[in-house]
Amino acid sequence: MIDFEIPEETRAIRNKVRQFVREECHPAEAICTPDNFDSVLAELRQKARGQGLWCPFIPEEYGGMGLRPLANALVQMELGESFLGALSMNTQGPDDATMMTLLEHGTDDQKERFLTPLLNGEKRICYSMTEKAAGADATGMQTSAVLDGDEWVLNGEKWFSSSASVADIAVVMAKTDPDAPRHEQYSTFIVELPNPGYQILRNIETMQPHRVRIKTRGKPLRDQYRKLARTQRKPAGWSRPRLQHGPTPTCLRPITSWYAQCGEIQCSLGHRHIVHTMT
Repeated sequence: MIDFEIPEETRAIRNKVRQFVREECHPAEAICTPDNFDSVLAELRQKARGQGLWCPFIPEEYGGMGLRPLANALVQMELGESFLGALSMNTQGPDDATMMTLLEHGTDDQKERFLTPLLNGEKRICYSMTEKAAGADATGMQTSAVLDGDEWVLNGEKWFSSSASVADIAVVMAKTDPDAPRHEQYSTFIVELPNPGYQILRNIETMQPHRVRIKTRGKPLRDQYRKLARTQRKPAGWSRPRLQHGPTPTCLRPITSWYAQCGEIQCSLGHRHIVHTMT
């Protein structure tokens, strides 16, 4: 028989996060404006870290909570109650999945230069993969990367690179070997922003996607040494776990949280109806 009982330790973590969201995130929402967003978030993050609530999915040796899938899922549900929830504990998308990717596939230099500031909440990162010609099929990407001396020259256009307008780093997928088997034609690059070759053409603030052109007239994006490790052997291979880490918690947070809140409201209304009928 399957035991669906939540372990006591996991329950305690969930309750601690729930309390933090309701006692800290909700009041912060009430005073948060575009003008004071950075300061409000900074104070909230300081409180979260002070309680040991930081990067739930990251191993403890890297400064995270090291939660297993069940505990992390329950934490993400609680964080979905507030738009500041995930941000307060540095587990927001698309940073969360990209941090895991760098942790698993990055070189020591890349971890030091890029992963460390992401883990500390000092920088943001975006993921530029989607293209209008490819849709959901990543192998349809047309963005190219050609080696020119010791530099990779990237040319193409990306759509819906979430958080690109506030990112300090971009992870860009591009075709490096068009003659290779279909799923081995692509490599992934780390690009420091701002960059004259990484131009945001449109910023849709309400839904947070961004259309990004990785090319400007006479200034293609050049990347000298940031190609992610292991891409020579399996260029597109690491993108799969990255996508698994990304959409799952990003969708899990609001959907499950809203569902739970609707359930609570429904139960509350049902209880009132029963009491009213009995009286």
